[in-house]
Amino acid sequence: MIQQVPLFSFEPNYAAKRGPTDAASETLLSEFAAARLKSGAHVRSVARDVSQLRGLLRSSLAIGGARTLAALFADLQHVAQALYTPSVPISRSTGHARLLAAQQFIRFLCAVRRQDVTAVLATLDQLLPRMSSSRWHAAGTLVVGSVSRSHRRIPTLTVDDLARLVQAAGEKKRPWRKARDGALMALCCYTGLRTEEITHLEWDQVSRAVIPPGKMSIVIRVQRNSTEVVLPLAKPAALEMEQLANSMGETIGSLSGPVFRAHGESAHVLSYRAARDILRTACQSAGLPIVTAIDLRAACAYWFHLQGWSDHAIANILGLARVRSVDRLLVRHKAIDAQRTVRDKLDR
Repeated sequence: MIQQVPLFSFEPNYAAKRGPTDAASETLLSEFAAARLKSGAHVRSVARDVSQLRGLLRSSLAIGGARTLAALFADLQHVAQALYTPSVPISRSTGHARLLAAQQFIRFLCAVRRQDVTAVLATLDQLLPRMSSSRWHAAGTLVVGSVSRSHRRIPTLTVDDLARLVQAAGEKKRPWRKARDGALMALCCYTGLRTEEITHLEWDQVSRAVIPPGKMSIVIRVQRNSTEVVLPLAKPAALEMEQLANSMGETIGSLSGPVFRAHGESAHVLSYRAARDILRTACQSAGLPIVTAIDLRAACAYWFHLQGWSDHAIANILGLARVRSVDRLLVRHKAIDAQRTVRDKLDR
């Protein structure tokens, strides 16, 4: 029988704390997160809301306002001021996400205090400035943010860049960290797994299996939308996972507990932020700009595309609901390939 391993779990500190937060606010955030998860919200949506609420509290602190979440939401005027007076420049999408998080938190508080949520949300809406959304997303109040503030465009990662990242992740480190960071980066580059899927990975989810056409391979079982998905590891990732198991004096199938630990034999799971720091350090060591998880997933999709995998198979590996999403991930790589084809023909 295949063991169903819950992949995601919310932790109060899922998003790292930035700035002072009191114990009461953390408890309130934990209760809010638990209520959202119980209502069926996705764990990433809950984590985003918690992160935006912390950002809202930081904005309030920056303008000399409330120092706790309870005090902040006790007066909607404070909430509105913190929404349209962010402590640092933010994009419109972040401003919208922050508003949605505040509205979700108000719904939670009204349910606890048995208040009229419609009246409270209407009061907050009246306190916010009215700005034209110009068909942006859907109907709603556009609170704050600049259309010119967007993520900087970085070079498209090539197949060679992926290999450089894996190699750079384990350079100049102690043996156990070299094996851990190399395996972590290999999974990021060659499996299409999301960062949170990788950091929550357990050794019970990693095993050996025979896959067509009768070859023995290492597979990983992950939970996606209450369905278990079996993903055969590509050779670069399988080699790094073998080395990680060997560094612990064991083999694949004989280990248990979290795959990626914070310190050696510690039982503490490597945090999401620590995984991002490993990626950032690997980028710097490899001489590449700091990349995001979506850049790695796009490069991974391109790598599988070069290996002859179909778009349907790539969508299944990356956990994409629509095959057309693969086209969006590959648009920059395909554009570069088209430019190279034209250049090669012109050089002849």
